[in-house]
Amino acid sequence: MPYIGRSTEAFGVRTRYTYTPSAGDTSVSGADVNGLSLSFTDGAYVDVFLNGVRLKHNTDYVTTTANTIGSLAALAASDEVEVVVFDVFSLADMVSSANGGNFFGQVNLKTDSGVIGFGADSEITLTHSADSGLKLKNTNTSDNSTVTLALQTGETDIQQNDIIGQIEFQAPDEGTGTDAILVSANIKAVSEGDFSSSSNATSLEFQAAKSGAVGADGGRLTLTSDANLIIKDVDTADGSSPTITLQTGDTDIAQDDVLGTINFQAPDESTGTDAILVAAGISAISEGDFSSSSNATKLSFKTGASEAAAEKMSLSSAGLLTVSGRIITDDTTEATSTTDGSLQTDGGLSVAKDIVAGDDVKLLSDSAVLSFGADSEIQLIHVADDGLILKHTGTGDGKEPSFTFQAGDNDIAQDDVLGQINFQAPDEGAGTDAILVASTIKAFAEGDFSSSSNATTLELSTGRSAAAGSDGGRLRLTSAGVLEFKNQNTADDTHPILHFQTGETDMATSDVAGLIRFSAPDEGAGTDAIATMGEILCFAESDFSSSANASSVAIRTSASGAVDTGTVLRCKSDGDVVIAGNLIMTSGKGMDFSADADQGVFSGGEVFEDYERGTFQMAILTGSGSATIDSSYRTGVYIKTGDLVNCNIHVRVGAISSPSGTFQLTGLPFTTPNDVKYRFSGVISAYFGFTGRSDETPLGVYLNNNSTTLNIVEPNGNSVTSSIADQLVANQSELYVTITYQIGD
Repeated sequence: MPYIGRSTEAFGVRTRYTYTPSAGDTSVSGADVNGLSLSFTDGAYVDVFLNGVRLKHNTDYVTTTANTIGSLAALAASDEVEVVVFDVFSLADMVSSANGGNFFGQVNLKTDSGVIGFGADSEITLTHSADSGLKLKNTNTSDNSTVTLALQTGETDIQQNDIIGQIEFQAPDEGTGTDAILVSANIKAVSEGDFSSSSNATSLEFQAAKSGAVGADGGRLTLTSDANLIIKDVDTADGSSPTITLQTGDTDIAQDDVLGTINFQAPDESTGTDAILVAAGISAISEGDFSSSSNATKLSFKTGASEAAAEKMSLSSAGLLTVSGRIITDDTTEATSTTDGSLQTDGGLSVAKDIVAGDDVKLLSDSAVLSFGADSEIQLIHVADDGLILKHTGTGDGKEPSFTFQAGDNDIAQDDVLGQINFQAPDEGAGTDAILVASTIKAFAEGDFSSSSNATTLELSTGRSAAAGSDGGRLRLTSAGVLEFKNQNTADDTHPILHFQTGETDMATSDVAGLIRFSAPDEGAGTDAIATMGEILCFAESDFSSSANASSVAIRTSASGAVDTGTVLRCKSDGDVVIAGNLIMTSGKGMDFSADADQGVFSGGEVFEDYERGTFQMAILTGSGSATIDSSYRTGVYIKTGDLVNCNIHVRVGAISSPSGTFQLTGLPFTTPNDVKYRFSGVISAYFGFTGRSDETPLGVYLNNNSTTLNIVEPNGNSVTSSIADQLVANQSELYVTITYQIGD
């Protein structure tokens, strides 16, 4: 039987390839001018022609490189190379197209774009893609004409971690060998547990190797039956971690372009409408046009409530986290420093609205500042190991800080406390009284508040051996301006003390140790009216020394202008009292000299209670008839010192009308006591103008008890003659009388 090719056991086949090489080429391969790709298995069965002239194998060309005619002499651009390849095929070993059969060796489709068809209509095809791979296709053009590749295991008892199917990726011919020729990636389905009539839970794994067999040290992506997607870096070295990268193909990124998005959705929710919209998402969005020096991008976190998911939180390229809703953490870790707790930031924290803390708030730095106000003008500043400072940062007038205590009580009654500051040492080891509140400052209502009354008392109290306000000192300032000091201890000889101390270290003469000043600074008249009205002060009488601290307490007052620098009343260290003005006694009161225990004094007789000077009007009384005093000579004068009255009287008779009998002068300024021991005699130092009497004849005068009337008599041995009235002469009779008498016990 005639044949062409390498064997007589098959039918011969010849394939011709035509090439028009470029100038200088020394080989031909690949697709020819007709699109046929050069292919041969044995170079001995290849003929090569150059411009129709057959070339000699291994002299003019070689076939040592697969499917390539090489080592040609440099070709010209107009040359034509023709390659004829001889091969065989056999009709003896065939599989029936009708009945099928088995292939026990390699099956090659020796043509590009070769197709294997499956099915009665060959609707499923497996097509060769030259130099690329295979395509599995469903050739039907109707709806739902999908193609499925099913990997099925024949195992009848699937247990946990059994592999149901697997696709592996490998480069077994890689010349470097070792790790390079191992399976470098795979896709496999793995059972999550034993299969049963009610369970076929399976995970799909995607694995890639790094430096070993796949699954040993590379990456792994697992999709579990309960829809969990797990990414793992299998490498156990430090810093090994998985990464998900979303890349856009956009070549000109502008502001607000989306680089990648992850959306969350329930598209099959039966209620539809809002329910099937994208419910949440994460997007990377450019903050501006990208350039060689900028790829500023923000992460946008979107959620929906009754809408398509919209941005609720974003993280900018500058690290700014912006949230349109609340940030909630359920972690209960206590914060004890700036690096722990359930929420921690290495920078500042800006909050536009109220902050509510359920427990302690700590500022863990010395000199920390808590600022208040839109301009942060009010500051509460920490002073290390000392306390706090309340400061107003403004430098202008009226920029002082204030601290206000406000009660929420909407019905303030008497004694209700409006605000209080307590001072306490609660950690004092001695306990009991030592840990009670030791001092308080509080404001309390003096009565029920009303639209016209908010009378309040400010109280400062201290403790002694109990809670403050019980048995210590108390200072109160009432709404009426009354300042009260009280020692609340009920023991004998407990009293409050107001103690003024100067800080001066060298007290010299006239230096003031303490001073109380009085003024009316708001008096509308101004000028003198608002000057200091008075002072009580203590000053040094001389330079102080280790043996001398002589001091005076003085009272100063003013009449017009600032308080006089001179002293109105001064109590000296030697006991002397110096008064710059008059000493005015209240009616019925005086100076008491009872410290000197004299004998035989009346009750209260050592009180010097009064001093006064004055005048009085006298009148004449006669036994019968009448006599009147010349109006120009009827006024007497007196000096009252205590209860002793001294009167000087000059009277002149102005007119008479047959006077006779007794002659009396009445109208003394004070009445003698109603006791016989209070009868007094006086002196008529001169008289004249009496009828029948010489001026040398003496007249007498006396004052009875319980009386203001002087009796004028003529001494006559052991008796007196009272009939003086008939001696009076009109416009002539005159008397000069002096009498001293007592008016009290």
